[in-house]
Amino acid sequence: MRATKHRLASGYVAGFALDITEMKERERILAASEARYRALVDTASVGIWHLDQLGQTLFANDRLTAMFGGLPANLAESCLRPVSETSGGPFGFAPNREVEAIVERHGEATIYLLVSSSQWLGEEDQRSCVLTLLDITPLKLAQARLEYQADHDSLTGVGNRMRFNSRLSAALAATTGCTLLLLDLDHFKIANDTFGHGTGDMLLCHAASRMRAAVRDHDQVFRLGGDEFAVLIDGTDLSAAETAAARLVAVLNEPYVLAGDKIYLSASIGIARAPVDAATVEGLARAADLALYAVKRAGRNGAVRYDVVTSADRPAALSDFAREASGHSYCAGCQDAIGPETVPNLS
Repeated sequence: MRATKHRLASGYVAGFALDITEMKERERILAASEARYRALVDTASVGIWHLDQLGQTLFANDRLTAMFGGLPANLAESCLRPVSETSGGPFGFAPNREVEAIVERHGEATIYLLVSSSQWLGEEDQRSCVLTLLDITPLKLAQARLEYQADHDSLTGVGNRMRFNSRLSAALAATTGCTLLLLDLDHFKIANDTFGHGTGDMLLCHAASRMRAAVRDHDQVFRLGGDEFAVLIDGTDLSAAETAAARLVAVLNEPYVLAGDKIYLSASIGIARAPVDAATVEGLARAADLALYAVKRAGRNGAVRYDVVTSADRPAALSDFAREASGHSYCAGCQDAIGPETVPNLS
């Protein structure tokens, strides 16, 4: 009951009682409903954001507040934007569709979100909408790690053979052409066998680091396997290619000091240009191979272009390469073991 007293003009006091049982029951039901609603939205795994048509916050649950490091006052200040343009919908988010978005704030890590928007709610002059935001940052970071691991060498961190083939194909498709430097570390096997595989791995890592530091920012370094590396250069400028090769030979000749041991290696580099020397992935790689093996036959520790390898040297270099690739020891009687399919066709 709700009781009230009033003094009448006659001086008497009148008391009034109102049965509010039904009203209290409705209040209890409403409070329980609001508690359930609040528990639902605050424990949801997604951020829930109610905004008016100006982007001002009408409501935000705890999850959304945690995403932004505090209650965002409005949409603009949150730095939330779709990754790609969408047509229609509140604030550029198409209704009832998951749209990828990012939150970029100065000095803080980027947050990746999937955002779904309601239609505009309410009357024209008092419109609002509800955004739900799912944090997919861990998923995006895991995806980036997998993509990196798929095309990078796990030991040295430079591109692997798969990335090399992809980038070389793209470079060949460009109108500017490209230059391939194919590189072997001379005497690496001896150092690896002498000092152990652990030291051998460290040598490869140091060599890769030196290569990255020696080339220009837009040149690309790859490890193709073992001690074989490649550098891909945009364009066919001979001066740039020879300068890069000379710089690589110089830095890789410097001694490696590992665990108190001073280890000396050198590098042999074959240079081939596309489309001057070959116009396909296989053809350019084979041209660089021939130039590389011409360097090795001449005593290693240097670089040579494919176009200056004499026609007389090319068959000899090619035979050396074919024998090594086929796994047969060289002797006069082994020539028959090298089938015609082993011989590269540079045309």
